[in-house]
Amino acid sequence: MKKSPIFTLIIFLLLIYPAHSLEITVGVYDNPPMLFYSNGKPDGFFIELLEYIAEKEEWELRYVYGTFPELIEKLKSGEIDILPDVAYTPEREEVFSFNREPVFNNWGVIVAGKRIETITDLDGKKIAGVRQDIYFRKFRNLAKSFGIKTSYVEVEGDYREVFEAVRTGEADAGIVSRIYGNLYAGDYGLKTTSVVFSPVELRFAGAKGSEYYLEKIDYHLAILKEDESSLYYSLIGKWTETTRTEVPYWVKYLAFATVLLGFLLGFREIYLKRELRKREHEIIRVNRLLEKILKINETIIIERDPEKLGLKTSLMLSEYRENVVMFSLNGEVMTFSDGRRSDPKDVYEFECIKSAMKRKIPLQIPPGFHPESCIHCKSAMDSFGYAFPMVYGSEVKGLIFILTQEKLSSREIRILETLAGDMAYALHDFELERERNQILNQLEKNIRNMMMLVDGIRNPLTVIKGLTELKCREIYAKIEKEISGILRAVQEIEKGWIESEKLERKFQRK
Repeated sequence: MKKSPIFTLIIFLLLIYPAHSLEITVGVYDNPPMLFYSNGKPDGFFIELLEYIAEKEEWELRYVYGTFPELIEKLKSGEIDILPDVAYTPEREEVFSFNREPVFNNWGVIVAGKRIETITDLDGKKIAGVRQDIYFRKFRNLAKSFGIKTSYVEVEGDYREVFEAVRTGEADAGIVSRIYGNLYAGDYGLKTTSVVFSPVELRFAGAKGSEYYLEKIDYHLAILKEDESSLYYSLIGKWTETTRTEVPYWVKYLAFATVLLGFLLGFREIYLKRELRKREHEIIRVNRLLEKILKINETIIIERDPEKLGLKTSLMLSEYRENVVMFSLNGEVMTFSDGRRSDPKDVYEFECIKSAMKRKIPLQIPPGFHPESCIHCKSAMDSFGYAFPMVYGSEVKGLIFILTQEKLSSREIRILETLAGDMAYALHDFELERERNQILNQLEKNIRNMMMLVDGIRNPLTVIKGLTELKCREIYAKIEKEISGILRAVQEIEKGWIESEKLERKFQRK
């Protein structure tokens, strides 16, 4: 059988030109001892591990140097195929591909020149970190969840720039990986602190479509991890001074316990600080209210005009909260709103006020719970309503209504309840004073009438007696007797007049 010339040519070319190796573009940034450039060549734990695998797979590696943020963008755009030493997160996996076998475990740590013991010590501080660094991003979320207010200095380079920012005072503290901090913080006069967070797995990240390379990496990495005398262990010992394949379990548990303890201590400290601020704010509010109540009580003692008392009370309370003050005196209703006289009809549109008046007990209405027929249902959906009836005995003398977006403390509520009780006594006193004045007016009127009656009787009788004595001597004795009886009755009226004057003077003195 004769062979084809084309087949012979193909065999000849294959013998002359061997198969080309796969070329893989690898990103390298400065993060010793994991990977870095030294004397113009890439080096480090990840680099030696990758070169071992590349030799087994006959890959040709081409390195591209840059900062971590720059290389992340290049990996995203496909300009490089693989970026070693990338912390795995589910969010990053949506953008990049990752090998499945963890290469190394690491976590973030705070470095500083001054003593920092807990995460709350960073409140109000400037924190430096590498943009797009996993620990930097995780810490920002952690600080936010703790309610810690910090500002941040983002660097575009690597952890060395973070150290430099802290050393020069541009930042108060910095965020780096645990290994990098332990190795190099001292070179900048800094120390790693006990604030550790965000344990992560370091892996090889690849551009989408580079899954073939990552699967091969996993294949060789799994084999190396099975053999404790393999290159993998040797590299860990060489670059991290560790003799085990991965971080010992007790170290993981210790790190987790440290993070958990730090979280609990930080949470406790934040909780105590928040409670302290809350108490401090409450004390300030209570003191403000007490100042207003003191002035109102002085007004209750001095002011004898109910309308002026209502205006002044509402005005003073308006400096504390939005309010409505209502008086009911002998059937007359007066209403005041934020220091101004208002129409009672407008106030009665407040269903919550009518309900409190009817039930004769204080009411607390949370936001969203105002009755549908109440004007507050729409205008104050996000406000708390508090109604304090002024109850004296079984009668409602008035009401204080407070509208506020901030919930009142139990102390404020008790103070306002006491004020409502004091106002009820004052209004009852106003009613008694009105009744007393009405009695005095009636007494004065009665005295005047008695004076006129006595004069109207005595004077005509004197004339009748004189004329009878001159003209009718025969009936004089009989008429004089009758006149004397009438005058005795007039004298009794005069005694009542005198007693009424004494009673009037007695009322006036009270």
